[in-house]
Amino acid sequence: MPRPKRKQELATVSSNQLTLANERHNELSATPIPKISSKKKKIYITGSNGRLGRQILSLIPEAISIVRNPSNIPNEIVSDFSESSLKNILLDADVLIHAAGSVNTLNPSELWSANVDLTKKIVSALPKDCRIIFASSISVY
Repeated sequence: MPRPKRKQELATVSSNQLTLANERHNELSATPIPKISSKKKKIYITGSNGRLGRQILSLIPEAISIVRNPSNIPNEIVSDFSESSLKNILLDADVLIHAAGSVNTLNPSELWSANVDLTKKIVSALPKDCRIIFASSISVY
């Protein structure tokens, strides 16, 4: 029985493997995967102080973290997460990994504000051609 792959092995995919997988998907699917440009992507991440965000940042250390409070993360930008602040920060974003949120209250309106309203602000601040990856963790549920 083969041993399970470790995280590092799972995260390493060559561009040839990705191209072959995309071509195979396109052969089988009515919805093709768009070609990915070889241009280096500008990647931003929210929630990099959280459990999930820290793990993502360890896999993509060149990502730029958007944080509320300074936390000595390399490449961090401190923001109040207002829509205008986010628009200024994300002008050149190619990809945003949104892993921010809160479960630190039982108050429904605070939960809504920290999760739903924040996500709406982030999405509306993104450039038109930016991709978004919306992630969450089991602690939210």
